[in-house]
Amino acid sequence: GLGDVYKRQDENLAFDFFGKVDLNQSLPEIDMTLILDTINLKRLNLSERDLGLSGFVTADLKGNNLDDMTGSARMNYFKIQLDSISYSTQKRTYLKSQQDTEGKKTLVIRSGFMDADINGQYNFRELPDAIYAYVDEFFPVNRIRKQKQLAFESSSSKLLAKQDFDFDFRFKDIADFTKVFLPGVSETDTASLKGHFDNEAKILEMDGVFPQVVYQGFSADTLRIIAESTPQHLTTDIVLSEARSGSTFYFPKAKLELSLIHISEPTRPRLI
Repeated sequence: GLGDVYKRQDENLAFDFFGKVDLNQSLPEIDMTLILDTINLKRLNLSERDLGLSGFVTADLKGNNLDDMTGSARMNYFKIQLDSISYSTQKRTYLKSQQDTEGKKTLVIRSGFMDADINGQYNFRELPDAIYAYVDEFFPVNRIRKQKQLAFESSSSKLLAKQDFDFDFRFKDIADFTKVFLPGVSETDTASLKGHFDNEAKILEMDGVFPQVVYQGFSADTLRIIAESTPQHLTTDIVLSEARSGSTFYFPKAKLELSLIHISEPTRPRLI
């Protein structure tokens, strides 16, 4: 394992490490403080774009990945730079993960731009496949992905881990953050997304609220996305208020409702 003090000073990677990393256990243990002064991922051939990070990190964690990890971590003075745009915050970023004896997990994230709580049974590594397999019950996304050679392994050929969890994301002060990761989006400063997903029961509940959306000439005072489902139906409502696009398109209020019926036979889904 790596212990005590380790320093690296390079123009593309500079940090001070204090603590211990034990890789000899079945679940690796990390108890450390990291002062990350500089890391340039592009020059280290880890990113195609000019991406840099810096911050002060303390962590007391045990596990191989986020799915089996327990413990907590904190980051202060976080800064990320992508090409010529940067985002920084003096607020502390906090992460805590725990798991009970029955396998129920809790992930808590607190930061300057987002607070998040995820509770239940989840497996982040298989979550994308689980979502595609769920949607494929109502709309043939796997057929489309196969045409593009991007097919996932559906539940018929791979036993996916159970996903049964609540999620609650609350975004705040994200205007500067979106400039880095969503450069076409402006004015948006708050948003929320919460709900529940159970892949075995085939249930999805989701409610997303995005105020003051402005994207490449399109604007809306509020964008709301509501999804509800049973094993037989998936209904999604997209609600816009004060929506505008240039000088030709204006709706004080608009609603698009999409309802999909479960594909019980190999035919196209119906819209109702």
